[in-house]
Amino acid sequence: DEENHTYVTLPMSKKELASYLGTTPETISRKFSSLEDKGLIKQHTHKYIEIFNLDELLFASS
Repeated sequence: DEENHTYVTLPMSKKELASYLGTTPETISRKFSSLEDKGLIKQHTHKYIEIFNLDELLFASS
């Protein structure tokens, strides 16, 4: 049901995000890929992400 989907545009590149979070771009990419493999998100572009179920994503991240 697409009405529950959340669309997010990252305010910075993954490289900048990694620097901001004190990690590496590779770690960010691996985490995003892992979340995509689990069916929780879809990366449409480098900055545009679709979240299929925000509650499930937040639960999986904790």
